[in-house]
Amino acid sequence: MTRPRFSYRLLHPKHWGVWFVLGLLWAIVQLPQAARMAVGKGLGKLAWNLKSRRRITEVNIGIAFPHLSPEEQEQLAREHLIAVGRGFVEMAMCWWLPEWRCRKLVEYRGKEHLEAALAEGGVIMLSAHFTPLELSGRLLALEHDIAAMFRPSENEVLNWAWSKFRGKVAKHAIPRDDVRGMIKRLKEGYPVWYAADQSKAFKYTAVVPFMGEPALTNTSTSRFAKLGKAKVVPFFVHRSADNKKYVLKFGEALDNFPSGDEVADAERMNQLIEKAVEDAPEQYFWLHRRYKNRPGLKNPY
Repeated sequence: MTRPRFSYRLLHPKHWGVWFVLGLLWAIVQLPQAARMAVGKGLGKLAWNLKSRRRITEVNIGIAFPHLSPEEQEQLAREHLIAVGRGFVEMAMCWWLPEWRCRKLVEYRGKEHLEAALAEGGVIMLSAHFTPLELSGRLLALEHDIAAMFRPSENEVLNWAWSKFRGKVAKHAIPRDDVRGMIKRLKEGYPVWYAADQSKAFKYTAVVPFMGEPALTNTSTSRFAKLGKAKVVPFFVHRSADNKKYVLKFGEALDNFPSGDEVADAERMNQLIEKAVEDAPEQYFWLHRRYKNRPGLKNPY
């Protein structure tokens, strides 16, 4: 991985606020796990006051969990924003937490499924946006060299920081739009970490159910698996209830995937994500406008 070059323009006064936040996050990472999670909880409680973000969360939870009472939906929304606050701290942990401390935090389940799939070639680790997702890449990289798809930041300082520290997560960082780069790594036999549950309105999408409601869904996983001749292994992470461990779960490689029907494959992918949501519903990223851009359907936001 090419080492990012530092530019003195990153020290411009307009970036001082970002540098301050990064310094604060570095200090938080040095705390014990319980204290880090307490700070994340505090950040999440502050986020509850951001009405636009809170409303997106409430709309999503209302759609996905219609069987819950209004009081239960509000409680889940509050718990989600706390999980997001903790995820913000975990992003910093991904960058600055020493390896020996990372190893004390992780529990792997079903890793033999990944090993079996890798014995046959490249693997797409089909994941989704749960709040500890960034840290899960670092924890997975303790066991395997991996490649990961990522989206560059629009902020210069954050983009530099992400580029600098992504080497701790992935041996090969692949920009989100670099399809050739992804296929190359798959053919080289790498596991590629890919969260495909957030979509924009573009060519390779389909509207299929997610949590009982039609949602625009990325169909690229099928194409990537076919082009890269790769197995697809479900891979999800959740933070334990006591906040002391991160559980990384691997499922068996999907049979008959791709099936030749990208819509059916996308629906199957959503069903896998739904099962993962059941383990920790507050930790799925409900801040994303998951039910927008649906042709012929009303935007609920």
